[in-house]
Amino acid sequence: MDVVTTGENNNSIYYEFKSITHIPPKNFARQFLKDLEVAENLEQIKWYFDGRKISTLNKELFLEELEKVEIDDKLISKWTSNLQESTKKSFLEFIDDNFNIIFQIK
Repeated sequence: MDVVTTGENNNSIYYEFKSITHIPPKNFARQFLKDLEVAENLEQIKWYFDGRKISTLNKELFLEELEKVEIDDKLISKWTSNLQESTKKSFLEFIDDNFNIIFQIK
């Protein structure tokens, strides 16, 4: 994360600023999974991409990068505990469903 601020209820907000032309960014999966480890809810994670460098975010490319890496079972459970099953597949579906909350072009 590039910047951490304090939001409402003293919750930390973790910002990642990317000024790149190729997505997903290098080491995306490692950086993103670290953010998920420290955050308690998705509103705490903000990844902003420079709109002067890119015009769209291809969600499938981000999900493909997450599919390639090993994801700790504890992390999967943390984010999918309220779903029917806590699997890597359900975790990736959770990220897919919430992609626009986390990743934005500014």
